Amino acid sequence: MTSMMSLAVCEVLDGRRILLKKETEGMGNGKWVGLSVELDRNSDPAYCAATLLKREVGLVAPRPLLHGVCNFYKGTAELPFVKAHIFSVKVPGGIGSRSRGMRWFNLGSIPYDKMWDDDLFWLPLVVNGRRFNGSFVYDRNMKRVVNYRISLR
Repeated sequence: MTSMMSLAVCEVLDGRRILLKKETEGMGNGKWVGLSVELDRNSDPAYCAATLLKREVGLVAPRPLLHGVCNFYKGTAELPFVKAHIFSVKVPGGIGSRSRGMRWFNLGSIPYDKMWDDDLFWLPLVVNGRRFNGSFVYDRNMKRVVNYRISLR
């Protein structure tokens, strides 16, 4: 049995755009994603998200806003394989990034067709400042969400 991976995901917004990073390895190779970091068992997700912002964008931010937690399942698995703590931070317009492969997208032009399938369901909630928890079930090939549930808080 494989253990569940825990992540802190932090979406960077400037009011009219979102900063995304092109994944260059693993299952998400070639997909646009928010900033994320894998958590150790005893890590504080908010602290890790803030540290990630400083490293990737050069931004020292107060505690990022926690929108909620999403659990991701593969096929018929009973236990999630990923648990993601979803955060966001609003930044002044024009801030750059330190990492290559990052790009700002207008909120009306988010490339959902080049992102994980689940992003279409929860990312608009983040953009609109909503709090939620979600569960997403992917097919066995990790191509499509076949079932999901989102609870607004």
